[in-house]
Amino acid sequence: MEGPDTMNDSTSSSIIIIFIIITLTTTGTFAAVNFAATTTTTATTSNTTSASTTSSSNTTGHTGSEPATPALDGFSQIQYGAKTCLATISTLASNDVLVLFTGGASSGLVFNVTDTANLQWHLRASAQFNSLGTFTETFEEYYATSESPLSGDRISVTNTLSAGSIGCSALGISGADIASPFDPSTGCPSGTVVPLTNQSTPSTINGEMKICTSNPSDILVSSIWIRGDALVSSPAGFTVPPGRLATSPPIGNSPSLNEAYERVLTDQSGLALTWAFGGDSWAMITDAITANGS
Repeated sequence: MEGPDTMNDSTSSSIIIIFIIITLTTTGTFAAVNFAATTTTTATTSNTTSASTTSSSNTTGHTGSEPATPALDGFSQIQYGAKTCLATISTLASNDVLVLFTGGASSGLVFNVTDTANLQWHLRASAQFNSLGTFTETFEEYYATSESPLSGDRISVTNTLSAGSIGCSALGISGADIASPFDPSTGCPSGTVVPLTNQSTPSTINGEMKICTSNPSDILVSSIWIRGDALVSSPAGFTVPPGRLATSPPIGNSPSLNEAYERVLTDQSGLALTWAFGGDSWAMITDAITANGS
């Protein structure tokens, strides 16, 4: 299934990108990382073991006549939880756009998304794949908007049908227009328009896609959920968010949930993205948040 612009000189804005993954296998541990405000902490979370860090980058200013490029303004990641994933994020700018990616070990819409800021969530994109030849998993993207900066906003995603494990991540992006935050991919060929999804088949190994955008100033965000072999590399030219977990429970395993982003200053035509690992089962979604004024 598939669902359906940045900072000006006087007003800043933010986008939160959230990737959620759920598997049917329950687990007692999860790892977490939060990129927020300006502090760094390590914490332990109730009935599961959790490593959590917190930090932030400042919103990028702009004084030229061309639109500013959206910039990373926060990051939060939970590799595993039990049935419900809780991601806490803070942002520095007002007029936030939050983009939520969610997945689960079943077909169809089985997620309940809430947060302490009481935002309204809307479906944007969805992909399904067969996990290791045993059951179907769904990977989805939702979004919401917030007029005020977020301080410790606790986002909760619950699988309404399964008590299995769940993971999620959120990237905050400053500098987008909350009325129209996404690149429209105007004039782009079919199969390259963002948000773009792709999923594994029995013969695929790496996670791959080609995207097309039509605005000159975007931040591209890509995420992949991997079931099986270890991650080798993120898409070329993309940056891994600060503090992204290198392993997932049990300690030493390659993370199932991975994210990366790239700031671009020109429209993209057939940009190839490859998440390299070794095969098995996966789904990926890539989107483009466009600058306010593009």
